Amino acid sequence: MDPRTKARVAVRSLIPVAALAALILTSTGCQRGDAHNKHTGGYDASPQATADPNAPAMIRANPNVPNLPFTNQDGETVHLSDLKGKPVLMSFIYTRCPMPTMCPLTTKQFVNVQNQLSAAEKQATALVLLSFDPEYDTPEVLRRYGVQYGVDLTNLSLWTGDKQNVFDLTDSYNMWYKAEDGEYAHRTFSVVLDAEGKYVSDLRGADWDPKAAVELLRSLIPNKG
Repeated sequence: MDPRTKARVAVRSLIPVAALAALILTSTGCQRGDAHNKHTGGYDASPQATADPNAPAMIRANPNVPNLPFTNQDGETVHLSDLKGKPVLMSFIYTRCPMPTMCPLTTKQFVNVQNQLSAAEKQATALVLLSFDPEYDTPEVLRRYGVQYGVDLTNLSLWTGDKQNVFDLTDSYNMWYKAEDGEYAHRTFSVVLDAEGKYVSDLRGADWDPKAAVELLRSLIPNKG
């Protein structure tokens, strides 16, 4: 088995199938948000829009998502398309999440992944944490949050942006979130994209194996070795 396949199998084997189904169907409350930011499922899931049968349905139907503008922790405008040429590990958080096993753990996992990468591998990969609470999570708030968690901004950036753009991007990866009783209810998962921006795999929950994620990212670096 080649390294890429081995790493992908390792990532997908982290949680039993039954547990995966439960994670997909169960939303967990966090902090406040905007009630309209809710996955509706009202998109075109026709297969002719992509050559990748594993891609989430909305990615197949909305190829413009990589060009949506966002703002990073330094106030700079960024796009997913800017990361072309690098494999990407991306997740969806908000800084006020009070659940230690959700957004905070996801952030720690990303820092763990980062710490396992060499300096050269950091330059060849990209890690992104996108906030779905843009009204509160300004660039300044995201930068403080990153410092709090020991984020190395060499290859891990924190994004915020226009509410609609955030919704469109999260919805594209079937990331579900909404306001519920003064908190956020949302899915917790991360996605892996290859150097061309194509969906490769997803990591459900926040307790996935960082080593397996690192192996998968390494296997996707173009012209490695």
